[in-house]
Amino acid sequence: MRIRAGRIVAGLGASVLAAGTALVGVPPAEAAEPAGGFSCHGTPIVDATARIVDEADGGVAGKVWSLINITERFQIWREAPTRFCVIETDVGKFRSFAGESPGGTGTIAANRRGITLGVQRFELDGTFHPVVPVSGSLGRFDFECDQQARCPGNVRFSQLFFTDITGTSGAVFAEVDISKRHGAWLQSGTTSLGDITG
Repeated sequence: MRIRAGRIVAGLGASVLAAGTALVGVPPAEAAEPAGGFSCHGTPIVDATARIVDEADGGVAGKVWSLINITERFQIWREAPTRFCVIETDVGKFRSFAGESPGGTGTIAANRRGITLGVQRFELDGTFHPVVPVSGSLGRFDFECDQQARCPGNVRFSQLFFTDITGTSGAVFAEVDISKRHGAWLQSGTTSLGDITG
């Protein structure tokens, strides 16, 4: 799962799960989409993207196993005056650190590379007060993360759109990482399937 809390289309969640379960050999019915799914309702108010460089990605044990370079899309719907639904989806590439594999079944060498896809949905209570554009590109953000999860360039994107945040709820996520030669790993909620090793 992504180290940064809060995670390029609203329907990507089902596609991530379907692709991931097929790659790791598990029937989709055995890895059902988390309750609540990956859809939002209400009035759309944000549809923006950002290029994120060197973000840390954690494995099942919570340790950083790779850095990712992704394009992330932020979509926000207003459900009530101070209640919002957020979907963050991303697509990009990873490169591994040497150490424990993301699925925790073995080890992985440094500089294993592949693609990463992720989606997260959650609801947020706060005041909508964007300090960045609500559409188009927000630019490039270098998180500067390392294997110890130190990320001096980390940006909390929710704070670019909201103030007076009083809480979040209903979070669901799915992530699939695919290496052409070293396997595929899917994580969704508390489920981990497959691994990337070697």
